[in-house]
Amino acid sequence: MKKRFLRTVSYFLTIILISLITTSAVFYVKLFRSHDKLEEIVRLENQAMIEIKNGQFLYACKTVIAAKNTLKNADYASDDMLGLIHSSSIEICNKANKN
Repeated sequence: MKKRFLRTVSYFLTIILISLITTSAVFYVKLFRSHDKLEEIVRLENQAMIEIKNGQFLYACKTVIAAKNTLKNADYASDDMLGLIHSSSIEICNKANKN
């Protein structure tokens, strides 16, 4: 009886351990993908700044729009960040349309 109880507890703990490992692996992969998207957004924003300094507002507009779309797909997309990129894209694209 005692041996059977210990075996049942052992199986139960093994199942819990496997589920915890699986859950942590899923969160790690999700975090890693989000980190890559955030790095891409930073690169795109940097590229847009370089294009603005060079006076190429059309390319800067396209780059900022790409950064905005990437941020929408990221898991860390907060409303204030989206609003900031959206307002920046409007300003830059308006300058591109004037030129």
